[in-house]
Amino acid sequence: MRTTAAGPADLSDGELWSALPRRPSTREQAQQPRRDPGAWRLLGAGDDPSRGEGPPLVHEIRRGYPALPAVDGAPVSDPRIEALRRALPLRFRIVRSSR
Repeated sequence: MRTTAAGPADLSDGELWSALPRRPSTREQAQQPRRDPGAWRLLGAGDDPSRGEGPPLVHEIRRGYPALPAVDGAPVSDPRIEALRRALPLRFRIVRSSR
């Protein structure tokens, strides 16, 4: 648990999801994806934006983890992780499904 105030960019995923429902300005929207996760779709840059209803929540991943873990002291490498790192920043839109 953090003992000092942190901005949203400094929070872990769990800390952010815990903080959003506690603020009146974000409470309702923060609870919607957890109440009905099947009602939401993740769209990539090339996906058709008309597949959703209402304004999207935009999520951008600008950086990855500094390094993969080591196994028995030896660094692990994975070409899929390296490809993701080269593709940064990744930008997604989260929209309410038009089901």
